[in-house]
Amino acid sequence: MPVFLRGGAASIEVLRAGHVQSIESGFITYRVRLGMGRRCLLSILSVDWRSAGVGQRPSIRHARSRSYSAAWRRLAITAIVLYRFQASPISCKKADLVGRLEPVLQRSVSIALGGALATAIAFGPARVGFGLFLSQFRDAFALSSSMAGFIASSAFASFFASLLIAGALTPRFGPRMPVVLGLMAAVIGMVTVVLADQVLWLAVGVALAATSAGLCWSPFNTAAERGVPAELRGRALSIVSTGTTGGIVLAGVLALALASMAYNWRVAWVAFAGCALVAGAYNLWVLGLVLRAPGDDSGPGLMHSATRLVHRRAWPLYGVAVSFGVTSGVYLSFVAGYVESSGGLPGLSAGLSSPVLYIAIGIGGLVGLATAEFEARIGLVWLMRAIFTASMLSLLAAAYVPASWLGLGVSGALQGACIMMQSSIFAFWSDRLFPDLASVSLTVVLMFYAAGNVIGPALAGTAADAWSMQLVFVVSAGVSLATALLFPSRAG
Repeated sequence: MPVFLRGGAASIEVLRAGHVQSIESGFITYRVRLGMGRRCLLSILSVDWRSAGVGQRPSIRHARSRSYSAAWRRLAITAIVLYRFQASPISCKKADLVGRLEPVLQRSVSIALGGALATAIAFGPARVGFGLFLSQFRDAFALSSSMAGFIASSAFASFFASLLIAGALTPRFGPRMPVVLGLMAAVIGMVTVVLADQVLWLAVGVALAATSAGLCWSPFNTAAERGVPAELRGRALSIVSTGTTGGIVLAGVLALALASMAYNWRVAWVAFAGCALVAGAYNLWVLGLVLRAPGDDSGPGLMHSATRLVHRRAWPLYGVAVSFGVTSGVYLSFVAGYVESSGGLPGLSAGLSSPVLYIAIGIGGLVGLATAEFEARIGLVWLMRAIFTASMLSLLAAAYVPASWLGLGVSGALQGACIMMQSSIFAFWSDRLFPDLASVSLTVVLMFYAAGNVIGPALAGTAADAWSMQLVFVVSAGVSLATALLFPSRAG
């Protein structure tokens, strides 16, 4: 009896073919027919598909031997991939059939891993490294709060500018050029920080390293579109997004290890530069798999699509991006320094508190992997309100209990969850509004987010010198609360 799986544009029919004596021999012939309606007919033993759609892990059932389940799983996934090619009827051995799958999976895994490495560097040490080592920078360069705010804002401004560069380069040259340029900028910027002997060179190095965030993010949407089958694309992009949390955790762990061994902060930045170099070399190879010839336009560019993106349906998304950019920029730029100036965590030296905070941020960010599930259950409106409420609580905890293990852990975890969930929301919300301009619309959203990143730390640094950093966090919490209350009930 045929069993059907319907998902997306595909309808896959799996037929029972009788008893198979030995699945391990590799000499068994399976018939695959791909034809009209993109329907794949695969002659294998019965497969029980219980997943709701393509891209989810199927449940495999074999009536004769459980030892066969792994082989049937590979064959079933192969069927999903093969229907996309609409080949003529074929007859192939099991090894040949699986062989058709392996290059596709290898390319998909390679792209996902390359993206995870790139975002780990770009949004880990390259973007948050200044905030992570702010107390050491204060001591080494005699930084005031206003100067620290200026450097943080310059880093976010370079993030903004690099988004424009990525938006121009990706359609023309493909994803490899902006990603590799971004990671090389991270290497050069980090080395500049290591060698800096005055504030100017510190600012230059931090800003140059931060350009990697803008250059390395959106191009992977294009890379996944070109090199990953539609059925695997969502999972691949999820892996790419986990790089952010992994990079933040890595930065925190490395900083904690080096501080506990009494190593200078410059050693940590040398290690960061080495990691960025490895990530750049890997992506130079990986993204060559999906590179097209220069001039092969993958879609409309940023400027060409600007008029279409200025639409009233998108203003709630842009407003949320600016608001969250302001509050997250303030938090990431100043919370570590504020914790250490407040005495740090009990039982630890003041210099070890910042790494613990960033580890909490990274771990909390893992919640972002379930963003789609949360949105499906409670809807976009209530999810956005919950995120900004969590952001408010994170900022208040940082303001009033910075020297508490529980308070700091909750603050960091909530902020990490908010950052990762918002990143996912930016991607799928922009895709819903402009499905034919997914990459370009995401770039525009990130530009609004980056604008908030620039505004927030600059104002916060000046306000902290005039009043107090605690008041800055409280006001930022008020911005998050106002956004939660004013978020439109019919957005999305």
